[in-house]
Amino acid sequence: MNGLILLITVYLTLKNLLHIVGVNDPSGSSQGVVSSESEYSLLSNLSTDLFTLLLKHQPIVGNKSAGHFDLQLSGHTHNGQIFPFSLLTTLF
Repeated sequence: MNGLILLITVYLTLKNLLHIVGVNDPSGSSQGVVSSESEYSLLSNLSTDLFTLLLKHQPIVGNKSAGHFDLQLSGHTHNGQIFPFSLLTTLF
């Protein structure tokens, strides 16, 4: 895939500085994409001395996963859920 790594329920550690964790979207199971490992089990096995970035489609944090990452980036929004972006989406 020309050096592209899909982060689907896996993690990478970059130069012993940063963990990047990608988890599958739960709605992916309806399209045949099934996770073999849970979000919590991925996160809980990582060392806590490195910064952990969680990449997840929906901005939902499971109770068990809370506190096992430093920053979550998500891209799932409907009509710009965050003000003032909700005003912009009404224009299109």
